[in-house]
Amino acid sequence: MNFKSHCQLKIFLFFIVLITHSALSKDDKVAFKPMIPKLTVADPLDVVSNFVRRERAQQEPMTIKILALRAQFVRDSLKTTTGDGHFDLSDESDYKIDGPPHNRTYFEHQLLALHNYFYTVSKGQLGLEYQVYPPAEDAAYQMPNDMVYYSGEEDEEKQKQRWAELLRDAIEAAKADNPGFANYDAFIIFHAGVGNDFDFDFNETPFDIQSAFIDFATLQETLGQNETNYRGIPAGDNFYIQEGIILPEQQSQKGIDLGLLGTATLLMGSQLGMPSLFNTQTGRPGIGMWGLMDQGSFNFYGLIPAHPCAWMKLYMGWEEAVTVRTLDQAIIGTANTKSAPHLFKVPITASEYFLLENRQEDWNGDGMTFGRDEYGKRAQFDSLGTIAIEEGLRVITRVDEYDYGLPGSGILVWHIDENVIRDNLQSNTINDDPAHRGVDLVECDGPQDIGQQYAMFTPGYGTESGDYWDPFWDGNISHKYINDERPVSLTPYSIPTSNAHGRAVTHIEFTNFSGKDTLMTCRIGNTWHQPGFPQYTGQKFGEGTLNWIRLENNKNAVVAVALNGDIYGWTQDGSKIIDNDHTAHVTDYSGKTTVYPLALLASVGDSVFLPPVNMGFVDDDDNMDFAIVDKSGVMTIWSPADKDGDGQADLLQRLDLGERITSLPTPYGIGTESGYFYKLSAGEDGEFENLQKIKISDEPLFGVHQWTFVSETGTLTNLHVFTTVHGNVYAYDKDFQMIWQSKAFGGGTKFYPLSVTAFGDEKAQNPDPFTPLIIVSNDGQITFLDSEGHIVRKGISITPGEIKSAPGLGDVDGDGMPELLLSSESALYAFEINTGVSTLNFPLPVDNAATRSFLSSPLCFSNSSKNESFTFAATTGGFVLCFDAHGKLSADFPLSAGAPVTSSPLLLEKDAGSDEALLFVLADDGFLYAWNIDYATPAGGWQRFGGGYENNFNVHQYQDSETVVSADIMPKKRVFCYPNPAENGRTIIRYTLNEHVDHVSIRIYDIAGELVVQLNDGGVSQGDHEVEWDVSSIQSGAYIARVEAQAKSGHVVEFIKIAVVK
Repeated sequence: MNFKSHCQLKIFLFFIVLITHSALSKDDKVAFKPMIPKLTVADPLDVVSNFVRRERAQQEPMTIKILALRAQFVRDSLKTTTGDGHFDLSDESDYKIDGPPHNRTYFEHQLLALHNYFYTVSKGQLGLEYQVYPPAEDAAYQMPNDMVYYSGEEDEEKQKQRWAELLRDAIEAAKADNPGFANYDAFIIFHAGVGNDFDFDFNETPFDIQSAFIDFATLQETLGQNETNYRGIPAGDNFYIQEGIILPEQQSQKGIDLGLLGTATLLMGSQLGMPSLFNTQTGRPGIGMWGLMDQGSFNFYGLIPAHPCAWMKLYMGWEEAVTVRTLDQAIIGTANTKSAPHLFKVPITASEYFLLENRQEDWNGDGMTFGRDEYGKRAQFDSLGTIAIEEGLRVITRVDEYDYGLPGSGILVWHIDENVIRDNLQSNTINDDPAHRGVDLVECDGPQDIGQQYAMFTPGYGTESGDYWDPFWDGNISHKYINDERPVSLTPYSIPTSNAHGRAVTHIEFTNFSGKDTLMTCRIGNTWHQPGFPQYTGQKFGEGTLNWIRLENNKNAVVAVALNGDIYGWTQDGSKIIDNDHTAHVTDYSGKTTVYPLALLASVGDSVFLPPVNMGFVDDDDNMDFAIVDKSGVMTIWSPADKDGDGQADLLQRLDLGERITSLPTPYGIGTESGYFYKLSAGEDGEFENLQKIKISDEPLFGVHQWTFVSETGTLTNLHVFTTVHGNVYAYDKDFQMIWQSKAFGGGTKFYPLSVTAFGDEKAQNPDPFTPLIIVSNDGQITFLDSEGHIVRKGISITPGEIKSAPGLGDVDGDGMPELLLSSESALYAFEINTGVSTLNFPLPVDNAATRSFLSSPLCFSNSSKNESFTFAATTGGFVLCFDAHGKLSADFPLSAGAPVTSSPLLLEKDAGSDEALLFVLADDGFLYAWNIDYATPAGGWQRFGGGYENNFNVHQYQDSETVVSADIMPKKRVFCYPNPAENGRTIIRYTLNEHVDHVSIRIYDIAGELVVQLNDGGVSQGDHEVEWDVSSIQSGAYIARVEAQAKSGHVVEFIKIAVVK
């Protein structure tokens, strides 16, 4: 027996669905089958006491008024429908459940059962009042057509039309009794016959009417299709009915007893605004028997509908969750417990989280539960799935334990993604994607079985709607079996994992689960949690918006400037740099409003497209000051202090240059649209006065850069380098006299100048090495220039060429020398600066499905003492990636920011001199995230957009003997060729030099020892080198390459085998 599915249904048109995988035979009897890090110290009792206070202050109950109309049809004797079109008013029946007479009192009792259910599961916050018409006990409104007509005759489009007509015809007939339609909130049509709501092996009555909730969109599509301003079904006195529920008089059919309550609760849930949690396109389960808005509505064959799931109760406002990120002991009570919280929310991002609840199928542990009718007659349900019914039982109007039909007990862990919910709520499809549901149950036994389709006799058969092993508790042997007998837990390393969607690592750990009970406990940990984050801004940000400053207490802090000119600042514990009362009120998709603190420092009152710059110590205090440049050409400098007590950063100076600034701001100057450079120099009072205005070019300036290098004579040299938007490069000395001019490769509009200032020592084998100036165009072209502006090697380009984010520098492979880092739409590239060849293991392809567009500007840092290097990049898919020195994605990554990330991340020492690092990421939903990553300090690495806080795109490299990978001149393991065998008429011979050498020769011999070719153009500088061998005219066979490097300290020879196959 499966859900009925209708793939073309419109918004909020819901249909009844069933719970079991196999088809239900009419010979089946009513019998339920047997169901086989780091911690922030918090006192669990404080959490409990806070919950109790909230419980006492719960909101006033809401009352929904229902008008129920009884409708009968033109009599028929067809075998394709159940009954003859009129209500069964007899006094005797073979039905054990919901038996006749189906008169006015019968339907009042059905509505009382509906009220008792919702009043119970909402903790008294929702009640139903109702009237049943016609007023006469045995009367019904006569419809003009027979049952077959209103069934739609198994035609989907016709069905919607006929159901709408049934709603309209019943309302029209009821007008004669003047029930006062405007006094009611909801309308139910109880029609004669049985609902066509279950898939049997063979349906003998295909023209029974399917139960449905009909929304206004469906009425517009059907009854109102020819009316421009359709308002609904007219009910008199200028009142229009826009929604309605269609239900049968019973669900039991000959040979099988089913309860009407399950159908009624599901559709009333839809009426109340609860979205469906099954797959509305296929009818397959989404949460199965674990909640009302899926197959839980039909637990114990529709007699004991389950409680709504944890998320649904939050959504309806019937519960509040206790939000924690770490807790040594979370005490979780069942829904009827008054002494402990019922729900715990553990955030992953601002929109994704875990939700924990305690569900017990038999909370009092007596092995049974009871249902009662209004006359005191009882039905007894036991754990074996049998029902004992007292003679004379009528409609069961109340049940002691509505979760008694659950398949098991324990802590349910729900994985909630509010982005999916928000995007699909209106279309009622939040659980239609089995691979990424909005409300998903993490099944403790490992595989996600709910919603699957397993063949009989296969391992997963019978688990497709939820099973005994889905909850978490300490004795879940199914979980232990799949996890090698380890204790029950949910961590990044368990099965299932605590990963976010997209396989992002959350570092959240749920451990120490207790046994099943009305009060259960577990431990909530997060090994990378940084207290105080995330923080909300509500703004959009540019690429290099994050920067850091140091406060007078020697603590590092974070600043960010939004595109609208608002400036925010936080300390490392998430508190505001400047204490003020700024807040933001945010209303979510469910109508709930959250108040967030806003760490607003100041605002420039204009749009800002350039990153902030740390100006160092401008005034006389111990705070690092920062500057913002707006689009009109005003540079404003602030101190992160509030000496005047106005709740904002103190304004130090405002410089109006009178023209648009086009370069990145730096502490030493900025470039303009007209090609001028304004040199910034502070006077004795700390203010910038008498700005030196220097004409550089007739083109807008883009790059402003200070290049420091050691010349061949050992002299420390400083040059001012400027690039224009068309790729012209200018170098000036300290007196701003032009030394040379050059032209970079590329046809882009952004030309980034980058450099490495390398300092050696007497112990290093190659002290004071020179590294070229690098110019990167945003169309993917790379230029290397020497100290005189000459191009030192042929241009390099990447494919695809477009670079949407700034380049970076960092020692990605741990060889002690930085590499050039570039990120494109589909890959992360690294190039050796001294040689221009691609770094070993690069480029790193990045799945576009994960990034969805492109990568941010990359970050990098290395730890020579541990021989570790890490490269970071964020994606517009909302993920943060980290690769090790071998080009492999770190096991601790990706991280999830929950929304696209277009701003470069920030790596920061936790405190000055600390060996811990913090990773900050701004997401496009306006939240700033922080992780206390378990990596070495990033001090000295490429920490942010532009490298350091000055936006200079320069990194200082202090080379010493410890940073050399090998004592060998040319390590054997770093001499090889690729591809091997050669492909497309070529192969590349690659080798690594750990020091500058005098000469490298490559001789290639055939198998007979005859010299085939000698390649003498091998590079001699320290780093990786590649030489291409053209084999287009070489015969197939095996060859030996002899690679020799000669240096003052000696020479080394290595041999490699090469295959040529044609």
